[in-house]
Amino acid sequence: MQSLILKLRDKIARERPEALEGLKVKDVISRQVVSLDVDEEVDKALEKISQYPYTVFPVVDHRNFPVGCITLKELVDTTRRRPIDRRNITVGLLALTTPVILEEEAPLREAIDLIAEKGETHLCVVKSIEEPILVGVLTEKDVFKALVRIMHSA
Repeated sequence: MQSLILKLRDKIARERPEALEGLKVKDVISRQVVSLDVDEEVDKALEKISQYPYTVFPVVDHRNFPVGCITLKELVDTTRRRPIDRRNITVGLLALTTPVILEEEAPLREAIDLIAEKGETHLCVVKSIEEPILVGVLTEKDVFKALVRIMHSA
């Protein structure tokens, strides 16, 4: 997907450089975020996320600040590897991937570069640095769809 995003970004830059001007991260993020609380038990977290089609979940603290990301696979593997009482294992005790965080007012171009060039697949979007609460997630799929819309708009 990243190579497609790079190709679309470069094509837009050549043919319609103005098309990305003024677009912000908030214009394309997914705002219906399924996040996990850092203190949530793994079993409860698995039960909660089983109804969603996602594979990566932001982990937030009591202030709704993103402190990490965890994959469905990591949660499932934890329950398989640890025969001890899983009710005592919280999401925060697991090795979390450090989240890449962007402000919702950041230029979309910045997010595209992070996804296309740095290999990020999910970005946690916060209101602002001053108010760092999770407001959405931006995925490579969101970026791809936005770029396709730009290419097909007049």
